[in-house]
Amino acid sequence: NVANILFTALTPDEAQVSCYFTVVTHIGLDHFGRYRDTLVPDSDTWLIKHRKVSTDWAAADSAMARPSLDA
Repeated sequence: NVANILFTALTPDEAQVSCYFTVVTHIGLDHFGRYRDTLVPDSDTWLIKHRKVSTDWAAADSAMARPSLDA
């Protein structure tokens, strides 16, 4: 689930976008976090040029989230 999409900067050549995501798997709520994207135009559509993923929380038995670097 992706929500609260916010365009933080927009020019004809690039868009900066941020949003929150939530992942639900067979264990229920698995993890959630934020995307920070740079989009660029390609003909009549926009493509993700760069994405930074920040995981804010993950279940102890997460099926998909990467382990924290702090662990």
